[in-house]
Amino acid sequence: MQDEQLRLTPLRNILVNASNQDTNSKFVSVVTEIERYLTDIAYHENYTDDDELPLDTFDLTISDGRLKAKFVLSHKYNSMIHKGLLQTHSVVDIQRTTIKYNEADVRGKPYIYIEDLQIVANDFALDLEHELRFGPEASEREIDSLPLASRRRYYLPMWNDVDYYGSIWDEYVGNSAVRMTEASAIQTSKKVANIEDVTRLFETKGDKHKSYPPIIGRIVKKSRLSHYGKISDKNKLPYVMTIIVADASSAVSICLWSNVAVKYFKLLKVDDVILVNGYKVRPAHEYITRADNELLDDISQLEFAVNPSNPKGEIVILSDINLYNDLPTLYHNFHNSVSLINLKSNCICDVMGLVTYVGRPYRWSRKSNQSGEMSESFWIHLYDGSCNWPIIVRIYALSQPEMIREIEIGKILICSSVMVHHTLRNSASVRYLHLSTTIYSQLCVRSAVSTSVKDPVFGDCIVYQQLLRWCLSDEAKEILSHACYGGYYCYPPCPIDLQNIMSAFDGNDIDITTAKVVAKRAKEIHYRQSERFKMQAIVSHLVVCNLNDGKKLSSSTILHNPPINTSIVYSHDSGIYSQKRDDVGDCISEESPQGAHERLYGLKINKDISIPGEMAIPIAINSDRYDAIDEYWILTLLSLNRNIAIDAFFIPITNTDRDYRMAGNYPPNDTQSTFDICSVLSRGTLSVRHSITPEYVKEIENQLQSKRFLFEIDIYNHGDAIIEAVINRGFLIENCDQIGT
Repeated sequence: MQDEQLRLTPLRNILVNASNQDTNSKFVSVVTEIERYLTDIAYHENYTDDDELPLDTFDLTISDGRLKAKFVLSHKYNSMIHKGLLQTHSVVDIQRTTIKYNEADVRGKPYIYIEDLQIVANDFALDLEHELRFGPEASEREIDSLPLASRRRYYLPMWNDVDYYGSIWDEYVGNSAVRMTEASAIQTSKKVANIEDVTRLFETKGDKHKSYPPIIGRIVKKSRLSHYGKISDKNKLPYVMTIIVADASSAVSICLWSNVAVKYFKLLKVDDVILVNGYKVRPAHEYITRADNELLDDISQLEFAVNPSNPKGEIVILSDINLYNDLPTLYHNFHNSVSLINLKSNCICDVMGLVTYVGRPYRWSRKSNQSGEMSESFWIHLYDGSCNWPIIVRIYALSQPEMIREIEIGKILICSSVMVHHTLRNSASVRYLHLSTTIYSQLCVRSAVSTSVKDPVFGDCIVYQQLLRWCLSDEAKEILSHACYGGYYCYPPCPIDLQNIMSAFDGNDIDITTAKVVAKRAKEIHYRQSERFKMQAIVSHLVVCNLNDGKKLSSSTILHNPPINTSIVYSHDSGIYSQKRDDVGDCISEESPQGAHERLYGLKINKDISIPGEMAIPIAINSDRYDAIDEYWILTLLSLNRNIAIDAFFIPITNTDRDYRMAGNYPPNDTQSTFDICSVLSRGTLSVRHSITPEYVKEIENQLQSKRFLFEIDIYNHGDAIIEAVINRGFLIENCDQIGT
């Protein structure tokens, strides 16, 4: 929508409307920020049960291009944000607002509550001559960036509960009060005890001992944040973090709670020497001593807790660490891509390498379909020069949002405390290895260009020096020339035949989802959420597309013709059902079958889109082509009852080591002398690259004719009503009894 086609309502008119309780006026504004926080039951007097309330409440900051104001959004629109329909830069028509109070708070200020709105457009850019500011009517909570409808003092990040968000986390950064001078440290050190002394004191006196002496130690591990807030919880800062501190006698887990966690999370770094005082002692939780800490054989079975009160805990960072040479030094357990193969599953190690692939974010539901119960991760590939295959790492949210944003192709990434995973496929004949971050993982990003300045952390590390030298080699440059980002990604790969799939179900029937349920879930999943389904279908139409020359050929006939009737098409633009054929866009040829079936369209492939992660195809960074992938197919999967059709992408990988390893697919079956569509769908690979010709499309069409498949299909929500459907595997069903139908 062009600027001249859109007239924004002056913000003052909206505020006056809310004060007058005028329910008939309509006001058009731009959403400049969406902020999420845990719902506070005190602001919802009509509810008595936590389960009746959504976990999330959203504040919208809207603007008329000159001023901005913050409003609370009705919970009935939560799903629009969860699905990525209502976004920053959305233009909204605010149709009804009310003024609300928290009547249980005598100091509570009123806030404006949006009862009804409509989305007018997305991706609207304001032409700003100056930074937006709040108007004179703004409340203190608006100006101080605090949630409007909550007693709590923090916002949550939009897409997970692990990262930090907002200015509250920066209040103590640079504060000299948390650092101790050399003279003060020497004086205090005369009073300290070591960890082993505190352990014996606890074993002797137990919980009855109320005061323990201060300890000094080195931080050897630091966990991510954990948010434990609940709707009815009165704790204003429900966070906890854990650090592992070691001295000459032992190591111990120290948990920082509530305000203490918020104060120190960004201040404390691994390798800092700290003084801890005013802590409680108790037996450690089981998770503290599990495999995450296997490198710390002498870790105490106790846990220290630093609380904001009763007693008030204190942590001080010691400025001159040279005074404490008796403390253990930081230990790294680096492995290269060759030695990783010899490690057992669940082992903890450190790795580093040159980044050659950065995947798009994936979110999944941990407990329910609430945004607050979602977690997030993405995949990366690292090369270290020890062999010709990458180190594959799944990176979860780590409370390091700035560091994760720095991860780019061509940079060096160091990952500490990652866990080894081995996955067996095809009757244990093939083993796939990958790593995943843990709660104690820390990421560091470095330039791959060697400089004369010594790295303060890894400058003396031999593995790091070797990697820097390799990054300058011709081999590294060749590998980097094939680097790519984004796109659909599956690892470890799925099995390649029904027998291996059935083995995972221990002889029980395979869990097959009906096409109708798949289509329903596709419209329910959240932004960046991905779900996998097994569904039976026949192929009713085929389109083969060449990525590099834009050539697109459709099957010449309809493979399975459904009954003639009005086709129902899912619209990318509005997210609603429409009978307009124009809503299809370029996803499918005009030769697509018309019939009485609901259509769910996959993501439109657009070579000109430059935003990372918004395509099913990984994008090469050093080429104007797609590197490993020359073609993709669009298969219209028609349900056996002919009532649902899903247009799904299939992305076959060609026969080179780097190509199929990057996609997590199997090598093509080169023993076959002729092109076999069933082998291609089950393995995800092509033996040779093909020219997109009518004869090639006809050959595929002939082999698909009158065949019934079991498809592994992955659904992904890109936001803005764009749903991607990708075929991971397709298995020919020769005998229906073999899958329990």
